[in-house]
Amino acid sequence: MGSRTKTVVAAWGLVLGMAAAGCAGSAPTAAPPSAAPTAAAAAPSAEPSAEASTAASAGATTASGPVSAGLRQIDGIAQQIVATIADTAKASALAAQIEPIWSPIEDQVKANSADAYTSFEDAFSVLEDAAKSGDAAAATKGAKAVSDTVASYTARYPG
Repeated sequence: MGSRTKTVVAAWGLVLGMAAAGCAGSAPTAAPPSAAPTAAAAAPSAEPSAEASTAASAGATTASGPVSAGLRQIDGIAQQIVATIADTAKASALAAQIEPIWSPIEDQVKANSADAYTSFEDAFSVLEDAAKSGDAAAATKGAKAVSDTVASYTARYPG
């Protein structure tokens, strides 16, 4: 396998890995036909192409794509906790759904913004406690903190 082919294969592996990470819990899907490598990309070359280098760089700099999607999902769960706070079992079950989404993205959030990271952690604690106790005011406060932090974080780190 030539150097160029390895670069293209590595770039595709990165793209497919990122797609799988962004679609956690979903069934894998095939790449769209327009995403197939072109004949020029398949041609062997001694040096990596600009496209492959750009794809690899883009993978490193667009790590916030799955982060933003995860944060939006967490925001939705926070709103559902508020809506179901009278049913502490259901609200607690919803609160438990936050950690599996947060865990894979929290390091990226922390690396980008320690303040946002702390705000999220604090809001999640408020939501968890509110869900257990049925405290509607606290749940509303926690959900608002999540929504506000998601909005400010994704405005600064879109993707």
